[in-house]
Amino acid sequence: MVRSQMEDYPTTNGEYLDAIFTHREILYSYPAAHWECARAFTDIAYMLEKRAWRADREADTEAVSAFRHEAWVIASSLAPIPINPVEPTATTMSSGAPFVCTMMPMM
Repeated sequence: MVRSQMEDYPTTNGEYLDAIFTHREILYSYPAAHWECARAFTDIAYMLEKRAWRADREADTEAVSAFRHEAWVIASSLAPIPINPVEPTATTMSSGAPFVCTMMPMM
C-alpha cells in the first residue's frame, strides 16, 4: 500500500517533515512498537531517491536526506543500552563522566 502511494507523495512543501515529526512523537511515547521503523524510513528514502524527477518533486533530495537521518535517529534511539557493564572499571571514562547516558535526546 505504501509503495503505491509513494509515486504521488509530495515533497516540495515540506509535508514529509510533518510525517517525520509526527512519527518521532509517537516513537518516544511507545518505543517498543517501532523496531522496524528505521528500516521503513530507509526504504522510503530509497523509493523517493529512485523515482523519476518532475518539477513538483524538486525537494526529493532534501526529503531523502531527512528520511535517512530519521532512520539513524530511530535506530540509535532503540539501540540497547548496557545497564551493567561487564567490567566495573568501564563505568566511567577517563574524564570521570558516566559511560552510559540513558536520557532521552532533546528534540
